[in-house]
Amino acid sequence: LALGFMGAMVQSNPIGANIQNAFGIPSWIVGLILVAICGIIFLGGVSRLASVTEKLVPVMAIISIVAGVVVIIANAGRIPEVFAAIFQGAFNPSAITGGAVGSIFIAMRYVIARGIYSNEAGLGSAPMAHAASSEKNPVKQGLYGIFEVFMDTIVICTLTALTLLCGAGDQIVWGQSAGAELISASFSTVFGAQVGSTLVAVGITLFALSTILSWSLYGTRCCEFLLGPKSIKPYQIIFVLIVVVGATMDLSLAWDIADTLNGLMAIPNLIAVVALSGVIVKETREHFDQVKAEKLAASEGPKPDIFMWCGTEDSLLATNRAYDALLTQLQIPHSYEESEGDHSWKWWDMHIQDALKYLLEV
Repeated sequence: LALGFMGAMVQSNPIGANIQNAFGIPSWIVGLILVAICGIIFLGGVSRLASVTEKLVPVMAIISIVAGVVVIIANAGRIPEVFAAIFQGAFNPSAITGGAVGSIFIAMRYVIARGIYSNEAGLGSAPMAHAASSEKNPVKQGLYGIFEVFMDTIVICTLTALTLLCGAGDQIVWGQSAGAELISASFSTVFGAQVGSTLVAVGITLFALSTILSWSLYGTRCCEFLLGPKSIKPYQIIFVLIVVVGATMDLSLAWDIADTLNGLMAIPNLIAVVALSGVIVKETREHFDQVKAEKLAASEGPKPDIFMWCGTEDSLLATNRAYDALLTQLQIPHSYEESEGDHSWKWWDMHIQDALKYLLEV
């Protein structure tokens, strides 16, 4: 419900609004185009879904990062002022007083609720995508997940905030909700109004479309688990219909419902994370211990396997055979022949002293 239905609505809505604002295309037409795109991808299954999203993500990241960096550089003179405003707003006495009377909880509520749409951390949804990876090491795959949260939240969101404050900080009305129009205004300070709105429309479309496609996979997997494989097609039909509805409606209530459902989804997942923390610590330690061991082995160079054996033969014969096996493994030119009563060496290209010196160096 949270990701499959309400999530699809709140993601398709900004696509419709921004495309209409930038290009004048009615939102209902945008909704129908989204339905067609989702339907084609759904028919291709998980492989096509992965193929599309792996191409969308780099493109949208490059557009967002490059455009944001250009705006920040163009307004570089405002960077000290922006950081000063951030710290003053966070730590001045009025912020502390406001926090004491409850506004801190309101701020936390919106930070967590909107942060979930940025990185999905704690929801338990992303593991469904990570489980489909070809990577067999759970710790390594988990590190990919950690990097996703860092890149999305720390890098992209910070870049967006700096872009907004540097470019359109004077237009912000604090205490009122703001949408993509502020980022569009920031881009417009450098690229002009038309290009700025186009960049925002394309960026939001790519971000929201990749999210819709990912969440469709999550909802499909959950529906299949609960109701069986036959429920997949009906679910996908309902999903694409909700996408077109979301692109054309005012969704203030839908946002509140989605936030509530996300919270209900996070609670059992966070309990499971705490319960599995011991396993996570154990697996992580073993993984990094193995990495350290591999690095140490690589730095010390190759180590030949030495096979020594003892039996009824006298020590000279056993020693000769052991050297023969070792030199053969190291591909050192030599010849060893045994004759009854005379266990002698016949060397080619190398004397015994040179061989032993070489072995000690290895």
